Amino acid sequence: MTTRAIVGVTTMLLLGLVGCSSGVDGFVPGADSGSSDGTVDAPADRGTPSDSGQFDGGAEASADSGDAGSADGAAFPVPTDMRDRIGIYAWGFDTTSWPGTPDRLNWAASKVSGLGSRTIRVYLGPQDIYHVLPALDGGAFDLATAAASPAYAALFGSSSFDTILLTTYSAGDDASNWTDGLSSTEAATEQQQIASLGQYLLTTYPDKTFIVLQWEGDNALASVATNPVAWTGFTAWIQARAAGVVQARSAVSSTTSHLYSGLEYNLLRSQSTGMPCDTSANKCVVSVVVPQVDVDYYSYSSWDSLLPNMTPGQVATTLTADLTTALGWAKMHDASVTPARFIVGEFGAPREQSDLGECAATQRAAGIIGAVTQWGAARGIFWQIIDNTPSGQPNDFVNGFGLYKATGAASLAASLFQTLYQTQIPTPPTAPSCPVISSGGVVSAADYKTTDIDGGTILAIFGQGFTDAGDVVHAREVALQWDIAGGTAFYSSQTQINATLPGIGPGQNALVFVTSGDGVDSNGQVIPILP
Repeated sequence: MTTRAIVGVTTMLLLGLVGCSSGVDGFVPGADSGSSDGTVDAPADRGTPSDSGQFDGGAEASADSGDAGSADGAAFPVPTDMRDRIGIYAWGFDTTSWPGTPDRLNWAASKVSGLGSRTIRVYLGPQDIYHVLPALDGGAFDLATAAASPAYAALFGSSSFDTILLTTYSAGDDASNWTDGLSSTEAATEQQQIASLGQYLLTTYPDKTFIVLQWEGDNALASVATNPVAWTGFTAWIQARAAGVVQARSAVSSTTSHLYSGLEYNLLRSQSTGMPCDTSANKCVVSVVVPQVDVDYYSYSSWDSLLPNMTPGQVATTLTADLTTALGWAKMHDASVTPARFIVGEFGAPREQSDLGECAATQRAAGIIGAVTQWGAARGIFWQIIDNTPSGQPNDFVNGFGLYKATGAASLAASLFQTLYQTQIPTPPTAPSCPVISSGGVVSAADYKTTDIDGGTILAIFGQGFTDAGDVVHAREVALQWDIAGGTAFYSSQTQINATLPGIGPGQNALVFVTSGDGVDSNGQVIPILP
C-alpha cells in the first residue's frame, strides 16, 4: 500500500489462525514490532507539555444525549443520522481505476459521498500519500499550510461532508521523535503545529466537525515497547496534541465549527502474551496511556476484536465487550466518561479472508455497525473506500477491504452502506451468488494434494456457489495477480473449477480465490508453491 506498510493480512490470518490487529493497518512512523513491558517513569532530563490550555474534563450526560462537555466547553453529541455516525476511511487505497482527475484524495472522497456518507477519515501529514501537496522548495513541512493546499481545501470545503477525521502527523511525528522521550521544546512545537492547524480549520470552514487523531498507538509503540522512556514520550506527545486542540479552540472565540482531539489505540490484549492489557507485563495504550491523557475522544482501531471464524453475532459481542473494557480504563482518568466519547476508528472485513468471502464479509460489516451504534459509540469508521494497494510483501495477500474493488466495481458492502445511509438500517443486500472455497479445497487436479504445486499445475478448486459460466480464478503472489478465465484445462461447475496455475515464482505462497460469473468474490485459500 504505497506509503503505508500495512495493507494486508498475513498467511496466518488467511488460514484463520489470527486476527488483523497488527497487520491490517501498519503505517508506523519509525516503528516495527516488539513486546510490551517496562514502566512509564519519566527520565529526569525530559520535560512534559505545558499545562497551558489543557483541560481536566467535566460533567457529562448519558451516551444517548452525548457528553455535556469538558471544562473548556467542548461538547460530545452522538449523531442521530447514520450518514454522520458511520463514516468511511480513504487511505492507502488502490488507484488502478483512478481516471487521472480529480486528484486522488478528492476522487476517493467523491466515492465516499456518492454512497451517502457525510463523514470521512483521511491522512494529513508529510508523507503526501495522495500526491497532492506542493513541493516544499527547501522549507519545513507545516500542517496548517498542508491543510490549505488546493486538494485538502477542496475536501474540507466540500458541502458533501460535515465531519472529517484527520489522521494527522507533523514532521516530528513522522520521525517518531517521542521514542526517546519528548523534550519540552518538542512538546511545544507539536502543540503549536496542532494549534495552528486547528485555528486554520475553525476559521476557514464553517459548520464542520474536525477530529484530530493519530494512527494505532499500540503499533506505533510496538518496536520500542520495552523502553519505559518511549511510553513516557508517547504519552507526552498525545498530551501535547490535545493541548494544541484546546489552544485552537480558545483562540477562536466565534465559530460554527467544532474541533476535537483523540487518541487511537488498537489492542485490548497483549500481542506478546495474549493476556488482557494491564499496566505491568501486558502494557497497552488503553491501559497505560488512556488513563493519563486529556483527550476528547478515544478511538479504537478494532481489528483485535474482529477475529477469524466468528459469526457476526460473536464479533458484535466481542467488540462491545472490548469497548466496555476500554471505557473502564478511560473512567480511571475521568469517571464521567461515557460511550459518547468513543469512536471505532477502524472496522472492516476483507473479502479474501479464508473464513469469509464477499457475502460473509458484508454480513460481518453489518453486524459491526449494529454493535457500534447499540453500544453507544459516537462514530464508526469503515476501512475502507477502495481496496488496499498491494503491499509487495511476501505472504501479505489480503487487499479486499474496499467498498469498491481495485477494478472499480462496487462490492456487496457498497450496497450495504448505500442502504444504511438511505434507511438508517444496516441491511446486507441479497447476493446473486455466494461462492465459497472449501477449507483445503485448492489442490493439484492430478493427485488432489497441495504438496506438489508449481507454475503450470492444473488446480482443482472445490467449493460451492460457483456459477458454471463466467467464473474467474485469481492467483496472487506478492504484488502480482493472475486472472484465469479460460484455457485448455479450464472447467467450471457449481462445485468445482479447474484452472492452470500461471508461472508463479518457486518457493512462494500464493493466494487463490474466485470471482463468480455474477461478480461476487469467494474467500481465499493459500497454497505453497514448490521451490
